[in-house]
Amino acid sequence: MLQSQTPLYTALQERAERDYISMHVPGHKNGTVIPHAGKPFFENILSIDMTEITGLDDLHQPDGIIKEAQQLTAEWFKAKSSYFLVGGSTSGNLAMILAAHKKGKPFLVQRNSHKSIMHALELAGSKSIFISPRYEQNYKRFTGLHKEEVQEALNMQSDVSGLIVTSPDYFGHTSDLKEIIELAHSYDIPILVDEAHGVHFSLQHPSIPMSSLDLGADVVVQSAHKMAPAMTMGAFLHTSTNRIDNSKLTHYLQVFQSSSPSYPVLASLDLARHYLAHLDKRDIEASLDWIHQLRLSLSNSDVWTLLPFENGVDDPYKVTLLVREGLDPDEVAGCLEEEGLYPELVVGQQILFTLALTPNYSVAHLNRLFKRVESKLKDKYDFNHATIERVVHPVINMVQPNPYSYQELEGMEVEFVPWHLAIGRVASSSVTPYPPGIPFIMRGERILKGHVERMGEFIRNEKHIQTREAAYRKGIHVYIERE
Repeated sequence: MLQSQTPLYTALQERAERDYISMHVPGHKNGTVIPHAGKPFFENILSIDMTEITGLDDLHQPDGIIKEAQQLTAEWFKAKSSYFLVGGSTSGNLAMILAAHKKGKPFLVQRNSHKSIMHALELAGSKSIFISPRYEQNYKRFTGLHKEEVQEALNMQSDVSGLIVTSPDYFGHTSDLKEIIELAHSYDIPILVDEAHGVHFSLQHPSIPMSSLDLGADVVVQSAHKMAPAMTMGAFLHTSTNRIDNSKLTHYLQVFQSSSPSYPVLASLDLARHYLAHLDKRDIEASLDWIHQLRLSLSNSDVWTLLPFENGVDDPYKVTLLVREGLDPDEVAGCLEEEGLYPELVVGQQILFTLALTPNYSVAHLNRLFKRVESKLKDKYDFNHATIERVVHPVINMVQPNPYSYQELEGMEVEFVPWHLAIGRVASSSVTPYPPGIPFIMRGERILKGHVERMGEFIRNEKHIQTREAAYRKGIHVYIERE
């Protein structure tokens, strides 16, 4: 097949251009039935928002244009098979973990994984062993896994359903996956990778980290909407080996995805693959030069410093500012937004920017906006006054099994306790700062003193929290453990 083809998008385009009468769902009838107020933005996209009529295939039993589009995707990513996801990486994470789960066998899980990973483990009823990342001073945060901690977990238990890794992290930093994958496979353990932020690693450039697919991971999930130009909720799931039963995988993809998938999202996945396949070396070099110039313009500042970037380890399309101690990073982000610069994430003293794979603004224009921000803050603060750097205290143990399986938790009663009395108790619900969507406290996890101290910081700084705890500012529900 030719990578120049876009079979799914092209078929929708041709159908939209026909003069025919829709007597099928959806109710907007290809954009002809829509409130006037919605026409400027919705009319065009609704013309390709179709359903499984003749010629448009079926996501859950593809034998036409969707099958062809997925095969083109597998060819591009060098995968054994590829699947389109309309429920984001979340649906892919749920499907791969449920497909890999073997009753009575826990997973080894990277602790700073997305909440969808934790939800999948809960659905599987797995009593998992969590492996914590190390705190890396250069990056001022917890990053990825290391082989030594994975080996420690394997020494604790090697008869497991699989090893679940997140790489890259939200900031684009990758783990040493080659060593970790080789170690897992030496025990014949499948490795499942949440590569939500690494769809573009397929571009294979020395300055861009290698994809976990190329390194031998068994199942890989990628959010095509994060770094490639797919619509939000568009993602890919790839397989590269037979360690996971493909029939179980496709079953769970049907379980966790809509029976009426969005055709615009599907078409955008077809186009996203096409876009990546047509970025040649000159395009990539031009974008990397643009980012280099931007980093140079940001590097000389009294307000922030740039976190380090290592070729082949860090994603060049992620740029992180470390805001000077003594300054409120939320205030800095507010000044950026006043100039029309909206960052991806503000956490701790760090502000993350996610950049386009193709330059979409001039560096000179961006530099002017950043200089205005610096000028505003310089007028307000005395940067000649020395500040003391905060010391970050790690919260989580390196290798820690949860004390109970999710089935055991279901039969336990709960009670509400204030935070200072929660230390040593087992949390009955998760507490997740969002973004990035990584549970700070997991359901079923034993609460540590460091958790309580950091929760105090989150509450004082009014950090956005996702939790079912209505009164999380006062305390949390915990399980009552009987002797």
